[in-house]
Amino acid sequence: MRYTRRELRFVREGLAHGVVLSGAVEGEVYSVLVDAQSGVVTHTMVPRKQALRSGMGVIAMPAGDATHVRLGRGSRLLVGTQTVAHLTELWCDRQSGAITHALVQAGRQPVMIIPADYIHGYSGNTVSLKDSVPRLADLPIYRRDEAIARDVWTALLLALPG
Repeated sequence: MRYTRRELRFVREGLAHGVVLSGAVEGEVYSVLVDAQSGVVTHTMVPRKQALRSGMGVIAMPAGDATHVRLGRGSRLLVGTQTVAHLTELWCDRQSGAITHALVQAGRQPVMIIPADYIHGYSGNTVSLKDSVPRLADLPIYRRDEAIARDVWTALLLALPG
């Protein structure tokens, strides 16, 4: 699936030292600017080293307006008026930058995957979900590819004789 999406993992450190790139940039990011109407990532704030490796030109972060929302690690996930979790990561379509999934965590619970179909809208550092969203506990749990590969390798070692 990675070839069809960009994974934007929010990190906390260094927001003051980040630089802004146009569009959705894969990897560790500080924050993103999302078009609230279309759910498309228009700008990404990344660590300076990552910007240099990307080869993309650094630009200035556009001034906030009613049509764009800034999201980052810890942005609130709302159902109605209740905060149910916080944003940890976004997955975007590689071509368009449209958000396809939001990865969220409630306290010390596992990270859950929420398809964009359940997202009602974006506003002021929050992602609002539709009322029809299943309980968080019923959504798929996210595990990094490395953790899954390690588990498969361990299972094979235990299952194979000798």
